[in-house]
Amino acid sequence: MKSKLFQAIKFLKITIFVAVFLMMVSLPVGKADASTWTNVNSWPHGGINHIRALTTGTDGQIWAAGDNGYTARWNGTSWVNTGQWPHGSNVIYALTTGTDGQIWAAGAYGYTARWNGTSWVSTGQWTGGSNGISALTTGTDGQIWAAG
Repeated sequence: MKSKLFQAIKFLKITIFVAVFLMMVSLPVGKADASTWTNVNSWPHGGINHIRALTTGTDGQIWAAGDNGYTARWNGTSWVNTGQWPHGSNVIYALTTGTDGQIWAAGAYGYTARWNGTSWVSTGQWTGGSNGISALTTGTDGQIWAAG
């Protein structure tokens, strides 16, 4: 009886591991028209990354960011790798597009960065929040606002 119990526990552990792994590699991203959603799962950073933030650039391209500081933009057909932000593997929780068209990112520990057209440049660390920055927006005056 004890042997069957251990086999059942082992099977359950393996099942949970496989389920978690499959959730991680599926990385769902989708887009919608007026009535349906379409999957666009060609994320260039593998399946171990969770997308946590989206913004639309002034050119209409969609930008995405998330775990491990990875970023990408959707060019209309596939995701284009835009690299890792300058704060290493710290999570990016928020993106916004400035009135000048630059993409801004913020996340864990208050780190911030902006895309200069070819790479991510650090814009410092905000110390106003206790757990980092969870939201960004751009005011009509061009100021970037953060909350955390």
